[in-house]
Amino acid sequence: MKKVQSLGCCLVAWISLVSSSRAAGLLFEENFDSLLPTLGESVNERIGTALVTRVSSDPESTPLSGVWSNSATGWTANNSLSTYDGAATVTPGVPGIGVAEYGVDEWEGWSFPRLDFWGAVDPQDRQLFGTASGASGNVAVADSDEYFDLGGPEDPVNGGYYSSSLVSPAIPVSGGQFYGLGFDSSWRDESFDDAAPGFVNQNNQAVEIIASFDVGGDIQVVKWNSDSASTFFKDDNADEHFNADGVAIPAIEAPAGATSMTLRFNYANAGNDWWWAVDNIQVEDLTGGAGTVFSEDFESSVTLGDSINERLGAGARVTSAPGSSTTILGTMYPTTARQDAFAHTPPSDWNVDTTLDAGNVGDNNVGVFEWEQWSFTTRDFWNFADTQEREQFTKGTGVIAVADGDEWTDLGSPSGKMITVLETPNIDLSSVAPDELIRLQFDSSWRSENGQIGILTAMLDGSPLELFRWEGGDDIVPGGDRDRTVDITFDAGGASSLQLLFSYEAGNNWWWAVDNIQVHSVVIPEPSSVILVVAALACGLLGACRRRRGHL
Repeated sequence: MKKVQSLGCCLVAWISLVSSSRAAGLLFEENFDSLLPTLGESVNERIGTALVTRVSSDPESTPLSGVWSNSATGWTANNSLSTYDGAATVTPGVPGIGVAEYGVDEWEGWSFPRLDFWGAVDPQDRQLFGTASGASGNVAVADSDEYFDLGGPEDPVNGGYYSSSLVSPAIPVSGGQFYGLGFDSSWRDESFDDAAPGFVNQNNQAVEIIASFDVGGDIQVVKWNSDSASTFFKDDNADEHFNADGVAIPAIEAPAGATSMTLRFNYANAGNDWWWAVDNIQVEDLTGGAGTVFSEDFESSVTLGDSINERLGAGARVTSAPGSSTTILGTMYPTTARQDAFAHTPPSDWNVDTTLDAGNVGDNNVGVFEWEQWSFTTRDFWNFADTQEREQFTKGTGVIAVADGDEWTDLGSPSGKMITVLETPNIDLSSVAPDELIRLQFDSSWRSENGQIGILTAMLDGSPLELFRWEGGDDIVPGGDRDRTVDITFDAGGASSLQLLFSYEAGNNWWWAVDNIQVHSVVIPEPSSVILVVAALACGLLGACRRRRGHL
């Protein structure tokens, strides 16, 4: 394990107490993978002798579990869309919506399927999405082709064409600044070949993205359609990535006085055509030239395996060795593992150092194997092991990183303490300008107790800078440590590389969990909007200068 020392408590760390309009960087990110714990059963895309499309009451088929959702937290699907490019759509909304026997429910307007599920129901190039771009996990899809696969052949579009809008949550902006939009996209074009009664061959599958602001005003950021004779024709591209650099997609200028914007992804005038799917939507502040240096959310980079000691026995959670059984009212029940529960192997180029641990690593009869070091798990499984306010970590989504001394000691009385360090890859800082700082943000759940220590260290070209030290029995933020975003800005001092070390030491104490780690370069804020905190004050706010104890 690397020797972790401080370079002088907090003397070069800055804390943004008032946000600066010039503190540029990644403002918004969405990859839809947070839906993973809440995906429901399919309705019309079913399993018979193979994948089939049937009504939900069909007795010869069964639904698939955990494959799609018709909602995402903070997002809104408007299935009554009636305008496109400033004019009325051929027909409004989604025809046949709500009719059980018409239209495949999974594709009734914008929906959020697992990417592999969407690609399997009918490939036709859907399976290409994510082969080169970053699309993965769950994606957002508007698919008129699949929607019209259920219904009467005499009326393939049920009296109208398909128009639906996906509306983002509010995104914070500042008037007069420029913002770049990036996303992964899958698109196939088709037009003028569907005979909706009264609207023969007027279908022209088209999309637009509109930015709307709280002070009023819309900006059309993207527009394309399926008409090969049109200036805005876009040919098929089933897997495409747009950078948030304001080049391929024009930068968005927020009007004076604006403090927030929403994005509307409109898919309009589609008959029995093809689709548009998006993923990994990002908005970046282009003012000041800052950008994202590093981002990690543990979603696509970790493969989960079955549990070892956290098991099910007669429908309840038990902590026991593999192959054990539990007895209830004189009847013996074998215990079973939870699938897709946890992993000890970190993402590529990350490392978990346990060289100073107490010697119990690898023994699944002494110390709960799942928690004997920094581990990677879902909130669902972590809460299955025990709640005790772990369930409050709502900012953690999909897969999270957990160091949990409390759960580790629940089996076999392990000796000593768990000492484990989660180490990021080396992060290249060569693009960081001399007038820029490093801004680190991550979501954190911490429950403290005497004897437990958490340290965050920045290794700058191999030299350690202790960003904070949490220890003792007091919360860092009283009542607010179970679910908060830690936000630290510091000067890298011209270093060309950065590595972050999350060090944890505990016995039968509580835990530290982290997720959604991001590192940005940011323009040095104006003195009027940021306070340079002297050592004594910074120590009080960060908990960074408490008396050092133990091995770390």
